[in-house]
Amino acid sequence: MADETYAGGLWCSQVLAQLSDYLDNELPAPSRAKIEAHLSECDRCFRFGERFDAILRALCIELRTPEPLTLAEAQRLRHRLLARIFEP
Repeated sequence: MADETYAGGLWCSQVLAQLSDYLDNELPAPSRAKIEAHLSECDRCFRFGERFDAILRALCIELRTPEPLTLAEAQRLRHRLLARIFEP
């Protein structure tokens, strides 16, 4: 990565390689501390991390929200379920 910053004992590329695990709280305490030290000194990684986290959170919310069924889909589903329940 061009124009990398070395801060908190890590290069930007090292932080970016671990960013998902950091945001998911899946890193051991020493690794988290190094990333946090880097982020406190490197504005570019800090801003990127904030944007990346916001995008991931928005995506998770979007993927968890199901599309509502149309009336036709709901009727087909109801018909199929009733047929299963009452089939001989």
